[in-house]
Amino acid sequence: MIDLENQEREIINLMFSQDISWLTAVRIRHKLSLAEVSKMLGISINSLKQIEKTERLSSNIKSKMAGIYGCPPELLICPSWMTAEHK
Repeated sequence: MIDLENQEREIINLMFSQDISWLTAVRIRHKLSLAEVSKMLGISINSLKQIEKTERLSSNIKSKMAGIYGCPPELLICPSWMTAEHK
């Protein structure tokens, strides 16, 4: 899964360089705004902000996000080796 590893590396770089959450970095990596993604998900911008902040998403939202971002659902989950202090 070299491609997945490269995508994770890019997301991690965004996280640290912009001090943002994993899900926010995924969205930014795909050059999509909060408004665009919230509209595609059928939720409010505030709901999407909360999801990105807490990184808690239902399987339905995770599936929809994976489709929007064109990535496997596992890419939407912050790697387990990253501790809370790194987030």
